[in-house]
Amino acid sequence: VWGDLILNANISPIQYLHNPQKLGFLSIKNAKSIAFIGNAPIKPISYSEIHLPFETIVASHFLPPYMEKYETGSDVEHSNIIKIDIALGEFVFRGNIIFSNQISLIQYIRNQSGQYMTLSNVQIIHQTRKDFKKITTPYSFIRISDATFGVH
Repeated sequence: VWGDLILNANISPIQYLHNPQKLGFLSIKNAKSIAFIGNAPIKPISYSEIHLPFETIVASHFLPPYMEKYETGSDVEHSNIIKIDIALGEFVFRGNIIFSNQISLIQYIRNQSGQYMTLSNVQIIHQTRKDFKKITTPYSFIRISDATFGVH
């Protein structure tokens, strides 16, 4: 699903997508949705508005022209930058996880305070549909409980 995010003026889009459990629903105007059915051609379905419960959202990201700066911690001394693939259903999110070099990757994943973690420098790929164009975005927010982590 993609479109124009509907927000309360008191919260930035980054905060909204990184801590969604407080808000209940993701609301999008001028929305489009894709259903992958066999080998049928990809054709978006348009809606004037969609409201999705956050518990159904496994990942989110921004598309240009909107690009808010998000502090990933990569400029912090003593940080690990791990190249990783995160499988979410038929999609792979390929990017970097950045965390303190004082802990291991599994400790970092287990110690996340929210339901979502941040992946930076991301490429999103559909594993079986070659007609799905790769999406590139500076960062994605991934629901930890739905992810399978593969380290390069």
